[in-house]
Amino acid sequence: MANRYRTVNEVEYDGRPRMEPQKQRDIESRRTQYHKMSPFKDTDENVLDKLATQGFKLSVDKVRKALGSTEKIEGTNLEVLRNLSTYVGDMIYTIKEKEAGITNSLENLAVKIVKRMFNLSDDKFLFDAKLTGGPLPPAAGMRLTNKEPSVEEVQKAFSKSDSPEADMDDFIQAMETFDLETAKRTFINTLVQGFSLQDASYYKYGSIETGVDPETNEKIFTNISEILNKYDGELVELYSISQAILEHLYWIYPEEYTKNLIKQGAGQVGQVEIDDETDPVTIKARGLTFPILLHELIKGVMKVPATFALPDDPTQANLVMQSTDTVPNEAWALMFGPIMTNRITKLLPTRMFEDESIRGEILFNLIHTIANSNHKRFFKLLKLVWDENQDEIIRTGNLKKAEEALNFYVTEIENKMKERYLKDKFGEEDDEDFDDTDDDETMV
Repeated sequence: MANRYRTVNEVEYDGRPRMEPQKQRDIESRRTQYHKMSPFKDTDENVLDKLATQGFKLSVDKVRKALGSTEKIEGTNLEVLRNLSTYVGDMIYTIKEKEAGITNSLENLAVKIVKRMFNLSDDKFLFDAKLTGGPLPPAAGMRLTNKEPSVEEVQKAFSKSDSPEADMDDFIQAMETFDLETAKRTFINTLVQGFSLQDASYYKYGSIETGVDPETNEKIFTNISEILNKYDGELVELYSISQAILEHLYWIYPEEYTKNLIKQGAGQVGQVEIDDETDPVTIKARGLTFPILLHELIKGVMKVPATFALPDDPTQANLVMQSTDTVPNEAWALMFGPIMTNRITKLLPTRMFEDESIRGEILFNLIHTIANSNHKRFFKLLKLVWDENQDEIIRTGNLKKAEEALNFYVTEIENKMKERYLKDKFGEEDDEDFDDTDDDETMV
């Protein structure tokens, strides 16, 4: 029997849809931002290539589920790009017409959903959420191209010696530290993008509090899809289809095409910024449509604990961000993020998903814990998670260790949450935070 996969080097395709040729070449030639990271140079050289294959297939499956077939994403890259751009453009125009009279309601609904998802009190964050009339210019701090700092800049910022003539060992250590910091920032950014895309579909299955029963005094929860259907019965389906297509476009957009769109102020359909000058912190999100706005708000909340992946030193942090926080890197994060977080989700304890009111809160603190881990623990956990065998029944040794480590983290977080609940209820003193437990190196 013939193999149903058509293989080109390491990228495998199941069916006719194809990714943009240059992206495929970058993956096969190991030129992506992930392949360049030193912590993964000693792993199976095909791990990240297989992740790319799985990530593309996941995107194709989303389109198939939303549209009923993959017909619109089949053909040459130019044909697919042209057809999809026109199709999703017309769809977004329809969505914007339907959202026009309910803009404020949708903005408020998006904030309520995020508060519900992460179990946020009203004083945890300030939210500035707006639906936009069109695409946006680059967000503050986001660069169109990667700007690698000079060797002198890295040595000056990361060297432990104040002498301009530091020895070779100090020089090598400085460069290795910078490499590890940029790798860590890259992967945390990818996880944040992945989880926020994953949870942006919450409007299809989640619920929010809409009142209190006057007889029982119990909270009343309503499915978000029901609320959206009352505004317009077609919105949920339009949102589902447009999101699947927009996510798939990252796999077929040429990089230069994306840069040119953004230069013209037409490339970004959503963005989020964190204003830490306010008290509490303000999450400023903008989105072209309701699910895009929701995605940006979720990403904004997750970006707060993700900052712990940066060095404490401001100069070091700036050098890392100018190397990692770029438009091309964000595009790769949007492609790799869903499959990476999908793997982690499969390894998380099932009890996390039994109560939607605490799942987000645990996830928020899990991102904090992972981001706050030292380099050794952080990359060891990721390498365990990327084990090739992802069968839910047959667990390899690596996956079992990763599962145990994530369960350990979640249990610690749950215990802290219980302590804080008791403190709030009975006034008990507890000033501990969700910190990495470096004294237990047996976990990962």
